[in-house]
Amino acid sequence: MLDKELIQKLNQVKNLKAAGQPERTWILLNKEILMSQVQPNQKIESLAEKRGEKIYYFQYFNNLFKQSILKPALATVVIVFVLLGYSATVSMAGVSLPGDKLYPVKTAQEKVQLALTFAEEEKVSLQMSFVSRRADELGQLVKNDDEVSKKTAAVKKTAKRISKDVGDVKNKLDKISIAAVAVDDEKIIEVAKEIDTKTLELKQSLVETHNNLSPEVKDDVESAFKEAINTTEETGTSALNVIIKKYENDQTMIDGQDVASRVADRIKDAEVSIVGVTKVIAKAATTTPAITPVINPATTTTTETLLTIQEKPKVAQAVIEQAKDLLDQKDFSSALQKVTETNKIVSTAEENVRVIVSEANSATTTNSNNQ
Repeated sequence: MLDKELIQKLNQVKNLKAAGQPERTWILLNKEILMSQVQPNQKIESLAEKRGEKIYYFQYFNNLFKQSILKPALATVVIVFVLLGYSATVSMAGVSLPGDKLYPVKTAQEKVQLALTFAEEEKVSLQMSFVSRRADELGQLVKNDDEVSKKTAAVKKTAKRISKDVGDVKNKLDKISIAAVAVDDEKIIEVAKEIDTKTLELKQSLVETHNNLSPEVKDDVESAFKEAINTTEETGTSALNVIIKKYENDQTMIDGQDVASRVADRIKDAEVSIVGVTKVIAKAATTTPAITPVINPATTTTTETLLTIQEKPKVAQAVIEQAKDLLDQKDFSSALQKVTETNKIVSTAEENVRVIVSEANSATTTNSNNQ
């Protein structure tokens, strides 16, 4: 079906009263309930008896569920299914990317799935899988040959959504891990392990995608990517911390070797980050226009700052070595704290370099314009 035909059919949705108005039976049913409340002598029970108690309550809650929960997300899916056919819609929406016409159908399907998932631990797991899906979409967006401004907008919006959604995963995991009465410990551990694994994969995917960005796009989306990576790290650390706490409370529930392996993976990931920030600092020191010509570093505040930052990778490496020692001692909580400290040092150093390079380039541009 041509895009033009699809747009024409979607515009017809405005004329479909069923998509935006409650059913007549529902209106009549609730009108009777309202009148019974306005007139105390009329009891709701009589209405229930007249319609049949089971039918009454089924209709009431069924309509309430459809109107307040499913309708916003489901309406889009149902209408497009009618216009295009189930198989065609699912197929096209499944491969759509942010900015495509059928992408709202894809996200609407996800909302329906979440609405129909009632166990909190399953809901968190499902939402994490959707975050991973956003990362895959982000990688595809970067490879597209779209116009620069369009690509930049889509990439930035998707990176921000990843940051928000993975943050929601963290908050929900924290909530259910505290509510031990409501959720079984084994289920919490299972979900925490899944999030620990997927956040490591997500971070690696974000870093790789960021590295593949063209210079003109990278500058505009730098902040969004940084936020997404940091939030992903925090969520992964939180998940691993849940696992460690459960292990410390009852070592029979979790294999200690599995916990050690997960902490070791976080240590390796932090070391990769240290290598990455070392390269970023070295590149800034040799290529930034306002820094390279300086002969006496002591005379330039910017260079002094950069020289100070150059020591940060060494500091971070010293901290991660402490994490390794603590891991050998099976002090998993303290080792994870050292990993968090390392990531903070690296993150701060990266941000400082970004600011220095930005200011240096601005100063060079200003000087060129004044000459």
